[in-house]
Amino acid sequence: MNTFHESDWNKLAQFLQQNHLLTPILFLLETALPLKLVLSQSIYLSEPYIRNNAWSEFARILEDPNKSTEFVNFLRSEEWHE
Repeated sequence: MNTFHESDWNKLAQFLQQNHLLTPILFLLETALPLKLVLSQSIYLSEPYIRNNAWSEFARILEDPNKSTEFVNFLRSEEWHE
């Protein structure tokens, strides 16, 4: 399905859901290309201070339109709810 480990995407999806970020993130991934690039670079700049693998994975997803589409499809599927 994707080039990332599916367990990483599961963890990221659960993190987003637990922090009530799932809907805003889906909106961002589907609509805001210029904002995605700025946000991904901001995440990379903050990595020395945040040290969260979920955010690093999210930055990689934001950078690549194909990965963004794959991740949106993954989030909309029922796979990660199990």
